Amino acid sequence: MRFLASLVLGVTMACFAPAGNATEAFPLPLSVKDCVRRALEENLEISIQRLNPLIDEEAVRTARGDFDPTLFFTPNYEENTTPLDAQSSVAAGGRLATKSRTDSWAGGVQGKVPLGTTYNFGLRTTDARNTFNTFREQYTTYWGLDLVQPLLRGFGPDSQMATLRIARMSKSISDADFAQRVMDVLTRVHDAYFNLVYAIENRTVQIQALELAAKLLEDNRKRVRIGVMAPLEITQAESGVAGREESVILADQDVSQRMTILRALISPNISDLQERALAPTDRPGDAPPSAKTRAQYLTDALDLRPDYRAAKLAVERQNIQLVYDQQQRWPQVDLKATAGFNGVDPKFMESIDTKNERWAVGLIVRVPLPDQAAAGRLEASRLRKQQTILQLKQAEQAVVVDVNNALDGVTASYKRIRATRVARRAAEEALSAETSKLRAGTTTSFVVLELQNKLAEARSREIRALADYSIAVAQLNQAVGTTLRMNDVELVPAAR
Repeated sequence: MRFLASLVLGVTMACFAPAGNATEAFPLPLSVKDCVRRALEENLEISIQRLNPLIDEEAVRTARGDFDPTLFFTPNYEENTTPLDAQSSVAAGGRLATKSRTDSWAGGVQGKVPLGTTYNFGLRTTDARNTFNTFREQYTTYWGLDLVQPLLRGFGPDSQMATLRIARMSKSISDADFAQRVMDVLTRVHDAYFNLVYAIENRTVQIQALELAAKLLEDNRKRVRIGVMAPLEITQAESGVAGREESVILADQDVSQRMTILRALISPNISDLQERALAPTDRPGDAPPSAKTRAQYLTDALDLRPDYRAAKLAVERQNIQLVYDQQQRWPQVDLKATAGFNGVDPKFMESIDTKNERWAVGLIVRVPLPDQAAAGRLEASRLRKQQTILQLKQAEQAVVVDVNNALDGVTASYKRIRATRVARRAAEEALSAETSKLRAGTTTSFVVLELQNKLAEARSREIRALADYSIAVAQLNQAVGTTLRMNDVELVPAAR
């Protein structure tokens, strides 16, 4: 009895003390929803990926900045002494040199509009004081509007807003990629959670099997002492106990490893939870699969999968780039226009208040020959469009493969639950009958131990089938693109 008591004590300690450093702390109860919440808030992979939409949002703001007006002001002062040769000196009244002091500045607003028009509305003035005007104030001023309008290359929103539209499309792709990454992580959380549930329950099965083997050993010793059983039966029972002890050790190791995997998914620092044993509170379900057809699942997946949506957006983004690169092959023909007023007066304000009109119209024409750079960019853009179309087709095939495989996994796992449950009940009945025969002396400990092993295996397979079914359902949700919805998760644009 001492052996059995010490063995049961050790088994009990193993139940509540998984391998590692979590032996002293209280267990941390966790449901699937708890793990999902923790992963959304603290998972490092999600935290890293969450920054990408923010980065791309800044790229959108940068592209919008191309159309921001600029306020400019450029003051300048210059003082100059110019020596004169003999002839110039005579003309200058005998002076050996002339001096000048010039104040000048320009200011105004300049920028660009989506049509491609660049504008500069401002004022330029120069106050030139020199020897000949006895350094009196003399302001020469121009104010007005200067415009440059592309007529071919660079004309219109397709060209001028291409960078902004591409940046916005990249932001949408980044949002889709983020949603896909969150779905990946949440699916792995489900996998890790139910794998841990399996590991814990499987360890319980192995402990129960060890207890059965220990009881058989104790019973055999009693029977040997009263002379109704051969001593060989004790040796066989001891061998069975040793084998079960190894199974408990391996099961305990599996629990520890599964816990570490789940900790890494729900915490940014594994050591924060290292001293806490994770205690799952949810159990795998066995509800029948949905009655939806395979075609319905595929239709939903093509509508909902973020990675497929990202592939479609990549095609649209490349179309924008292609239109832009096609326009860059056109010659540059820019219309240039100026309209304003000139003025000269000793007083600055009077030099502005003038009716001396100034206007001009002209063209700027540039035709690169043979323009290999633009031709190369255009051909590369066409090839990239072909590439994105093929990638979209590849993404579509991946959706079909993922949905088919996930559906097959759900169907097979559900069928396994029934099959393993029947096998477990049959193993229980077989062990019960063989144990009765051992008491009657019509069988051996070896046969009973074999049936105990088969019962432990049958119980483990049933637990494995239940866990695999829950995992398969989570994988189907990911394949269809409903992971976020099934976990009551709504992604909103991240704010800085």
